[in-house]
Amino acid sequence: MTKFFFDERVVHIGLSAMDDKEVLKKMADELQYAGYVKDSFSQAIIQREKIFATGLPLEVYGVAIPHTDPHHVETEMISIATLKEPISFGVMGNPDEKVAVSIVFMLAMEDSSAQLQLLATLMCIIQDTSILKKIYEAQSPKDLVALLSTRMEVFI
Repeated sequence: MTKFFFDERVVHIGLSAMDDKEVLKKMADELQYAGYVKDSFSQAIIQREKIFATGLPLEVYGVAIPHTDPHHVETEMISIATLKEPISFGVMGNPDEKVAVSIVFMLAMEDSSAQLQLLATLMCIIQDTSILKKIYEAQSPKDLVALLSTRMEVFI
């Protein structure tokens, strides 16, 4: 196992948006600006979210884990956003049902098998209510990166 590194440039505290598409576009554009994804990533992730919703209704905060195909990725990275106001996302496995999402983990992975391992790791983290509260209450990208860096060991 190796440690997954985060980039504070793609971590957002209190991101404002009107809807899920705007959240996805803002986060994808930042990943592209930082050189992690191709220009096709933004549209691909929005399209995939329409078909395969990623919202998860959890005990404290709704979470979304949008991702798309590896061929849209230059270098793997996770963009993280806590949302200023909850945004409605389709529920994973039932896109007609909606969940108010407050935390988004956008995955840009180069390898499908690494993406599965990362999803499993993220599921362990987000199912821990105390960690999820700390993620949402983080005051800066630096604080959020420090918190997650100690918990994100995945095969990369």
